[in-house]
Amino acid sequence: MFIDEIQWLDTPRARFMTGFEAFWNGWACHKKNLMVIVCGSSSSWILENIINNHGGLYGRVTYEMKLSTFSLVENEKYLESRGISMSRYDITQG
Repeated sequence: MFIDEIQWLDTPRARFMTGFEAFWNGWACHKKNLMVIVCGSSSSWILENIINNHGGLYGRVTYEMKLSTFSLVENEKYLESRGISMSRYDITQG
């Protein structure tokens, strides 16, 4: 299961994290063939609410994958491999 931009699901009214904790602890953690991957653009939210969680998800993180940003050259090579031509200025603005 892949959940992208998880921080936007957890509004006060939606109470997503409460439901997710119940889902994980009540059913999903017993499934050997299930992996949950969460990501989002707010690393501070993920650190506070998932990685350093002291509630229902405490101690549930089994692996963290730290990612680095691409360098300008890596971005250029990737775009070229996809047939996309952009100036360096345009790449840095995106």
